[in-house]
Amino acid sequence: MVLSLNHIMKKKLSLLYEIYTCTSQEYVYANEEGIEQLGNLIQEKQELILEIDYLDRRFLAEFEDVKKELGVSSLETLGEKGDESLAVLKLNTSEIMDILKKIDALDKKVHAKVAKLRSDLSQELTKIKKQRHVSEIYSSESSKGATVDFSVYDASKNSSFDKKK
Repeated sequence: MVLSLNHIMKKKLSLLYEIYTCTSQEYVYANEEGIEQLGNLIQEKQELILEIDYLDRRFLAEFEDVKKELGVSSLETLGEKGDESLAVLKLNTSEIMDILKKIDALDKKVHAKVAKLRSDLSQELTKIKKQRHVSEIYSSESSKGATVDFSVYDASKNSSFDKKK
């Protein structure tokens, strides 16, 4: 029974390393040119997370049986039983906790980079909309043979319109 738990934990650990790799790649692709790859990586991570969720449910069900069989109440007390497979289980759990911390730290960096990208793209879209609006006004007025008075447009309030960052 404990061997089955170890097998589940090893599989989970393998999937977590794949998630770590995906998260590392997300950081690389979190830019304007990498949006499509970023979306693919997010989808891949979601599929891995679903697999981990399944493994977690299996683990919990089997772990309840092991706890009853061995007369323990938690994973911490398993190591006290002296069984080598129990020590391996505890070691696997520790390794999983370590990789989860690494994934979390990297994920925070990715989220910060994506938030900046989103902000930059939002500013660029606003700039494009303003330019399009001015162009539409100019096209509309010039097609009527009129001239457009652009002095009403206060460029100092919309400095991003004239200046590229």
